[in-house]
Amino acid sequence: MRAAIDGKPIPPVTPAERLDAALLQLDLAIADKGEKVAVLESRKQAAQYLFGLRDAASYRREICEAKTREEVAEILKDALLKEQ
Repeated sequence: MRAAIDGKPIPPVTPAERLDAALLQLDLAIADKGEKVAVLESRKQAAQYLFGLRDAASYRREICEAKTREEVAEILKDALLKEQ
């Protein structure tokens, strides 16, 4: 944010920051709607966090089959931390 205020280029978001944001969003949705609904709805958001990654389509497919928060989290970790 400071970079934008100072008129400097904004640094790109790291894969670890994407992972943190995705898991926070999922956890907040679980607290609001329950795990089953939140995991179902996370499928759409996950596509945005995986955008531009190699093999993103296969990770999205895996997330569409996930039933629990832990499964979604593990897939996101595999995808995003592999990129580092």
